[in-house]
Amino acid sequence: MPLVAGAAAVAYVAGPAVTLAFLIGVVAGVPAATTATSCAVRVGAGALFVAGAIGGTLTTSHPVICAVLVMALALAQGPLTQRAAGVAMFAPVIAAVFSSVAVPASATTIGIGVAAGFLFLHATSLLLKVPRRPSPVATAVAWRHAAVFAVLAGPAVLVTRSLELGHGYWLVLTLAAVLQPASASCRMAARDRLTGTVTGVVLAIVLVLVLPPSIVLVVAAVCAVLTAGWGVSQDLERQTLFVTPVVVLLGSSGGLESGVELGMERLALTAVAAVLAVGAAAYLDHVERGQLETA
Repeated sequence: MPLVAGAAAVAYVAGPAVTLAFLIGVVAGVPAATTATSCAVRVGAGALFVAGAIGGTLTTSHPVICAVLVMALALAQGPLTQRAAGVAMFAPVIAAVFSSVAVPASATTIGIGVAAGFLFLHATSLLLKVPRRPSPVATAVAWRHAAVFAVLAGPAVLVTRSLELGHGYWLVLTLAAVLQPASASCRMAARDRLTGTVTGVVLAIVLVLVLPPSIVLVVAAVCAVLTAGWGVSQDLERQTLFVTPVVVLLGSSGGLESGVELGMERLALTAVAAVLAVGAAAYLDHVERGQLETA
């Protein structure tokens, strides 16, 4: 409910572009808000998110530069990951999103919107006393994870942009959500994200078919709120279920044909990214096992 009020206030004062940035800041901040870690780590994660938003907005016409930025942000999460797993995993995703989507606002304005959403979620989680779980990661594991993520995410941006996939950033998003420092948790995340995506695509197509465009936009906003809510509760499957209709509904603009096409694109990108992430996690697990045996 606080998120609904906050998003409504931002929409009234600053308009839809800043509201989008605000909601992205909220969703990206969920891992940090639900993890027991230091204030410095939270500030570091927030800074990476803002850098991703500003950098992505400035590289809409420069896919190569955006790919380099995505790789840099993936590597920069290494020292934060060792203190709290996944706390900054959405930084490369934010850069990919704002580089792919034309937002009618300046880079500075978008950065402020993302920062506002991030801070709003943290303030709300403190007031509501949201439970926080410690999740430190070994230094070597954290850096290997960051390096592998960078190697996968950078080329993913180049490939999707060269193929002119308007929502190709979902490939980077799925890599971020599925690729975990431990292969077992990665396989579980892949299963939950694929299940949520299939359900979300079907739901979105049905909604586009039966609802008028004006109501579709309202439903998309509700789904965005539910995405953050399930994210706070650490339910990846339901979080994915509701984030998928947000993209499909807004991208389709109420047209059934485009909604179906966008939904299928989303599903295909998620499946490809999940396979890549599980394979990368298996490699990381193999390297870690080999080092343990050597030790």
